[in-house]
Amino acid sequence: MLEFDRTATPYKIEVTRSPGWQRHADGILAISVGKEYHEGSKFFSTVAWAAARFERLHLIVADILQRHNDPSPDAEEKALAAGDAWLRTYGPALEKTRKFCTVTRWNDFLRDPLFPEVLEQFKRAAAENKALREAVRVDVNRFLDRQTTLRPDSAERSETYLLEELAGFTLHARQQTGARLYPSENLESFRLVEGGLINEAPRGLENQQRVELHLRKRKRLEANLPLKPVYEVPHQVALLNIA
Repeated sequence: MLEFDRTATPYKIEVTRSPGWQRHADGILAISVGKEYHEGSKFFSTVAWAAARFERLHLIVADILQRHNDPSPDAEEKALAAGDAWLRTYGPALEKTRKFCTVTRWNDFLRDPLFPEVLEQFKRAAAENKALREAVRVDVNRFLDRQTTLRPDSAERSETYLLEELAGFTLHARQQTGARLYPSENLESFRLVEGGLINEAPRGLENQQRVELHLRKRKRLEANLPLKPVYEVPHQVALLNIA
């Protein structure tokens, strides 16, 4: 079994604006497939940090959700293939932690009989509740501001992505409590729903605490050892049995 020495990873993890996160026994890693902070040494550093602090870990692989960011006709197939590739690359390292209990891929949410109803509830809530509608607009605009190229339907696609994301995480939170770990600031729409501030929104997200992580590059002298990943990732099929 691997030892998780805090100095063994090239990135130091800092928790901000997330009081009381230590009370949770379960940590939930939500993976945006394709994001650089969920790849390589940044991801390994996050896993090592989480494995040292939670009794159990759970993985959400948001792969096919990314189809909304791709206008090509085979976007769904490409997103699913990217999720397969991510699990093949990182699955063996995750197994070595002996902490991962569940792995959920985005298709699991889409296949849930409750998903259409929960998604429709979020769509209605965004249409009827001014605060949520404005929060969605802010989140979408912030995303679009970071893009180098935009399409005429980019805003619509981004809103569809966000509402589906809310629905998927709500379903997960109904089944699994804990600290949901993510290396960025929380979205305004999620903050309102998690805080129970949108009466029209379906319940569930309040069961998980969103924990904001920041990754800081360690100074070589601070670590006092070579900056290298904790894991040697073997080139083999992931040990995690996910269909």
